[in-house]
Amino acid sequence: MTEETRRPGRPWVAAAFLCFSVLILGMDDSILNLALPSISKEFGATIGELQWAINAYLLAFAALLLTMGALGDRFGRKRVFEAGIILFGLGSLGAALSTSMGMLIACRASMGLGGAIVLPQTLSIIRASFTDPKECAQAIALWAGIFALGYGIGPAIGGILLEHFEWSSVFLLNIPVVIIAFAGGYFSIQESRDQSAPRLDPPGVVLSTAGLCSLVYGIVKAGEQSWTEGSVITWLSVGVVLLAIFAWWERRSDHPMLPMRFFKNMSFTGATIPMTLAALSTAALLFFLSQYFQSVQGYSPLAAALRLMPGAVVAFATAIVAAPLASTIGTKLTVALACS
Repeated sequence: MTEETRRPGRPWVAAAFLCFSVLILGMDDSILNLALPSISKEFGATIGELQWAINAYLLAFAALLLTMGALGDRFGRKRVFEAGIILFGLGSLGAALSTSMGMLIACRASMGLGGAIVLPQTLSIIRASFTDPKECAQAIALWAGIFALGYGIGPAIGGILLEHFEWSSVFLLNIPVVIIAFAGGYFSIQESRDQSAPRLDPPGVVLSTAGLCSLVYGIVKAGEQSWTEGSVITWLSVGVVLLAIFAWWERRSDHPMLPMRFFKNMSFTGATIPMTLAALSTAALLFFLSQYFQSVQGYSPLAAALRLMPGAVVAFATAIVAAPLASTIGTKLTVALACS
């Protein structure tokens, strides 16, 4: 048996604090959108800089998620979770105190790194904490629902804060949440690790991160200039080449970060593609609507947030029922219904 763990006496208590942690991670995916007009006025930010304030978090989060999950398996999930939640809190404090767009973007990237560390540990700890498969499935469904709820209510919480406070309040909100999550996790979570966890893949991390950043930078610059601009074509080309090298490396590595053989499984590929497209479209829609409602329609942050709330309700409800629905009608049909 390669999994080493000491079962906590009250796994639901641990799960509650873990869900509390992912709530704030979900919120930070979307809460900043409503603050962008205020940030733009204070720093005189361009559209590209505002996009990077959002993308820095998402890129760091997405590029390092798989690696950070393996880190917890090797060195202890509770220990890595605590380090990640502290980093997330420090990044939030730095973002709130930012005096320039460069500082804000850097702090957002550190928050994304913290989120990438925390999120996989929460799911791994839940799996290690529950001996009853039924309870484990219920806890995972709750975990997914809370994360989706955080993403959905992020704009609403941001609107309420911005109605009464400065834009920095959307980051200061994270501090008490981080303290509660850390303290609660310290006393309720038992350490666990997986002795058979694969080695880390530093070349894969560097190649995927550099490729994604180059590709996104080219897309952002294309929006500011033109798709035919020389520098845009260069950045896009570099991104494509680096990601191609990443795929080549992962196929030949004996401990890949993202095994390419997964994509031969049509169930995996068929689920990954719509999930990726849904995430991209949702992020783009929030970025556009949050500014459109305020800058064009003239709504206050709170009024704009209320107009985004229906999406939060739907996201939370569907996340909660997705797992039971998939077990009843099958994963393929569930994904097909979601795509339609």
